[in-house]
Amino acid sequence: MGDEPVEQRRPPPGGFGAAPSTLGNAPRTDEHLRTKAALPAPLVAIMVAIAVLAILAVLAIVGFRKRLEAVRGAEAMNSLGEIATAAIAQREQSGADDFCSSATAPVPTFVPLRSRTGYTADPSPGRDYHADTDRKAGFACIGWEMKYPQHFQYDYSSTAHTAAIGATFTGIARGDANGDSDTFKVGGIANGKETKITGPQAAMR
Repeated sequence: MGDEPVEQRRPPPGGFGAAPSTLGNAPRTDEHLRTKAALPAPLVAIMVAIAVLAILAVLAIVGFRKRLEAVRGAEAMNSLGEIATAAIAQREQSGADDFCSSATAPVPTFVPLRSRTGYTADPSPGRDYHADTDRKAGFACIGWEMKYPQHFQYDYSSTAHTAAIGATFTGIARGDANGDSDTFKVGGIANGKETKITGPQAAMR
């Protein structure tokens, strides 16, 4: 019995009496969870790039709309300037006291709403700008028409002279380029052989 081998036990890490090791069973700390849940750096970079591109796209769209509104506003003001010139020239050439009579209807009869292509007037006799040819009035009388796509509705009206005030004419452009009603005007009042012009300008919108 005295010759039986004694079982040799290996000491635990830290020696006998040390606290039992929790290696491999340690509870997951917040830092451990955050580290494990963190996205890979390349994916984060891609998400940031997409966000930046989205912001730039929005800014580009806003800038484009503003430039488009400015271009269409210029169309209205230029056209009204031409209408005024045509109305005055016709009165001077005819030697009449009054301007051409009012147009029967504006062209087109509706206000174009944010149309990209615009409205193309019908050049046929009796249509659009030629509607008043037979009675020698309106746009047909002053000899003005829009020959390319328009983004505004154009109207022309006039009043005859009286003993107290000279004859007048008014050109109007109505549009909706930015989702809000836009109206430009140009006017003229006869004073003998001369005509005093008002507009067109943005302040008269």
